Amino acid sequence: MFLEYLKSKDADDFFDWDEHHHRSYTYTINPKTSRGLTDSQQNLKQALQSLGYIDNNNKILKYPSESFEEFIEFRRQVYNKFSQGTWYDIRNAYDILRDQSTQLKSQRQQKLDLLYSIDEFKFFDILDESDEILRHGKELNYTLGLSKTLDGGQIRWEIPFLLFKIILTENKFSESLKKFSQEDDCPLVFQENFISVSGIGGGSPLVRFVKYDFFLQNIKPDLCQKLCEILLARFRLKQTNIIDDDGENYGSYEDFVEGKCLFKEDRIIKLLKTKSRDMLNSFLLAKAWLSHKLLYHVMSYRYRVEYGLSEKRGKEIAIPFRGKDLPSENSEFSHPDIMIGFTILSYLYRGLDSKQVKNGLIKLKNDPKQDKDSLLQKWVQENKNWIEERSQKEKEGFPEWLKSFKTLDLENEDRIKKAHFYLSRNFSFVQYYLSNFTFTNGTKYYEKKLTGNAHTLAGEGKTKGFSGTDDCNDTMPEPIAPNRLPSQEGTNSKMLHILSRDVNKTYQSKIEISSTMELLDQVCEYAKQNKDCYVLIDAGAIITEISNFDVCKYLIKKIDKRFDGIVYFSDKNNKIIIILRNEEYFPLSTCHIDNKKLFVYLDKVHTRGTDLKLPLTARGMVTLGKNMNKDKLMQAVMRLRELDFKQSIALWGTKGISAEIANIDGMTIDNITNKHVLIWVTYNTIQKNENDLYLVTKEKLKYVIKRRALEYQKKIKEIPMDSLIIAYVSEGLDSIEKSYGITP
Repeated sequence: MFLEYLKSKDADDFFDWDEHHHRSYTYTINPKTSRGLTDSQQNLKQALQSLGYIDNNNKILKYPSESFEEFIEFRRQVYNKFSQGTWYDIRNAYDILRDQSTQLKSQRQQKLDLLYSIDEFKFFDILDESDEILRHGKELNYTLGLSKTLDGGQIRWEIPFLLFKIILTENKFSESLKKFSQEDDCPLVFQENFISVSGIGGGSPLVRFVKYDFFLQNIKPDLCQKLCEILLARFRLKQTNIIDDDGENYGSYEDFVEGKCLFKEDRIIKLLKTKSRDMLNSFLLAKAWLSHKLLYHVMSYRYRVEYGLSEKRGKEIAIPFRGKDLPSENSEFSHPDIMIGFTILSYLYRGLDSKQVKNGLIKLKNDPKQDKDSLLQKWVQENKNWIEERSQKEKEGFPEWLKSFKTLDLENEDRIKKAHFYLSRNFSFVQYYLSNFTFTNGTKYYEKKLTGNAHTLAGEGKTKGFSGTDDCNDTMPEPIAPNRLPSQEGTNSKMLHILSRDVNKTYQSKIEISSTMELLDQVCEYAKQNKDCYVLIDAGAIITEISNFDVCKYLIKKIDKRFDGIVYFSDKNNKIIIILRNEEYFPLSTCHIDNKKLFVYLDKVHTRGTDLKLPLTARGMVTLGKNMNKDKLMQAVMRLRELDFKQSIALWGTKGISAEIANIDGMTIDNITNKHVLIWVTYNTIQKNENDLYLVTKEKLKYVIKRRALEYQKKIKEIPMDSLIIAYVSEGLDSIEKSYGITP
């Protein structure tokens, strides 16, 4: 708002053609010079006059709206009357009309005055669970200007597609990953016959990397070799080494992609740039994905827990998740390559929806660049096993009609539904759709943006926060870090003591999660054998691919007969619901069943801030998750409010989590107890705080610079307003060369 006003502060309702020429044609910071109108500007002036934006004396009569749709309409109208003009001619005319309008200046001034009055208003905010709300890693971004296409174009997603194809579709590579996943230290997760929540198969296995050192030693070298072979063939390079015209050898392309040419990278980049910009971008992106941790980062996140697709938004790109099956609808991944990677994996795991399948097939049918029937037959052949399996279950013959557009009627909804079930997770089909629809429309870039973080929101001293856990106080804004009451100063030590007691010693070390239903069967069996077990606290979010309602619907059929109902949080309205054995469900507040006859299920999001009445001797199953820190464990176990009296817990960990705990404690998986888990979560906490401290310090420094700049501007009126732009506006970094030229 403030920056918009700065653009209008000298508005005089006059369209300055010298300024228009300066913006459109000079591309310099030199002062604008007075000159006559060019032929192009004469035509543009006539177009603006005929549309009623200016008069013959260049007086501004009206201004276009700021919405993107309005700009598109403005550009269309002007272009119809000014067909020889460039995009920049029209864009700069649009900006000048708005910035020089005194009417718009008055509106912007009113908004700014309102903002100042809000700033002077005496108030402060109170945040509960402040350590979670303001944790490091979240930003507020307000983009400035219009979006632009990403540097590199389609190469930006071609490289990750090549890598994912090697990892997920090559039989030899998949077999090696499967073998690695069965090792005792569980360096990666590999679910071979992964079925999405919709029940659709015929797609990629689910792969998640767990140990970075293992990735570096056993996976990265093979990927570098295979990817370089593909790129060398694509650009018809016969030599595997990078050699300039003078015969100097800079090493192999494989060494460059592996990040082994640290002191030669600038010369290699200059050399590749002279050969082909596409070749340079391809090898730089290959290096980025393999040596800048992009691939490991993307494939170490948990699908539908940390990222996934929204069922509500119009956009088709992947977004962050706040917990199990809980998308953060208003959030996006700010890093374009990370967003591309998460989007590809999300569609490979979930599949295209029915509408996307239909649009993709229509596109292929009318695509002059493709041999449509040949490509369609290729997709069918790749999914042959899955199609045959489904056809046999439905007692139908193989769908031969699916092999040609002559027999595939795209207006027949029944056949589209079957095509969706047969092909929606096919790797090649997903790649075709994303390349032609999602990435061409959804991957945009903004040169400038305003960025806010926890310090921006809470750094003015008008925000107070509190939380039952305080491990990340060092990375919190100063006003948020609470001072404990004298009576609570020993809380951390008391909790560690409680969890260390023998009654909480039980640790289930080899939980199998090949499917959610098998895991729920294990929960039911444990509850049957342990009569005091009344609650499942899924703090580790190991139950995925299924809604809370479906979890409890399954549990009520399998769980011990002593329970009459299951208590859970509704996926739709976040209310506490109970489901009975006859599958009738209603709010818990209207239920009068004894709590000893109710079993409670808490998903990850509700493992903090939730208070439910449990039996005095209740025992809870608490799952552990990736990189879980001490605060998250403490928040989860404290759902049992009488834990220091007669209530107790049993900790559950997957094979991968157990391997991490055993590695840190130097022991075998079978000997893990509650004390070893406490050592592990404490270690994770220390690591997290150490990793965050430098980045948080940088963000704090940026905030201080912005605040001081605004204070000086208010005190010293002679300081140019434009100096605030330097302090407040962040420049986006989109260039592939600048982003990935130097290996970290």
